[in-house]
Amino acid sequence: MKLKKEIYHKQIGNYVFSLFVLNNKNLAAFGDESGIVTIIDIKNGKTVKTVKGFNKGKTLTLDFKKYLILNASEDRKVSIYNLKYDNFTVENNVKFLPYAAGISPNLKYYAIQYNEKNNIAIFDMNNKLIQTLKGHTMALNGLKFIKNNEIISFSPAEIIIWKLKENK
Repeated sequence: MKLKKEIYHKQIGNYVFSLFVLNNKNLAAFGDESGIVTIIDIKNGKTVKTVKGFNKGKTLTLDFKKYLILNASEDRKVSIYNLKYDNFTVENNVKFLPYAAGISPNLKYYAIQYNEKNNIAIFDMNNKLIQTLKGHTMALNGLKFIKNNEIISFSPAEIIIWKLKENK
């Protein structure tokens, strides 16, 4: 914006764009209607990695923390891709469209809208259910870990901040 000019112009993929998320101001992950996630270096627009193979439907939500990328898609699949080790570390099939999902800052947990009752399920990175949060009356628009033990989630009707119980 200081230069008041376009730095680069890039077409990310061949499908309709869904959303994007930054990890730490160096990389951005872009999701589209194919379920493919494209990671680019935001300084030059070059593609770093194209992640495909698990999600087959439109990306509904993304999160990108450090080197982990969470992609939740309309085929009810949630995957977490490890950019550092170039593999999927989590693959989870959920009961309902995962409209909202996020990874904890310490990379130990992830949360997703889990079912048609708008409950949020907290899992560890081995897909073990840690706890379920109940309270939303409508499908979520988003959720985000504020801290490792706090989540903010929102729907058209409400915003809820959750303090998670300590896990032993």
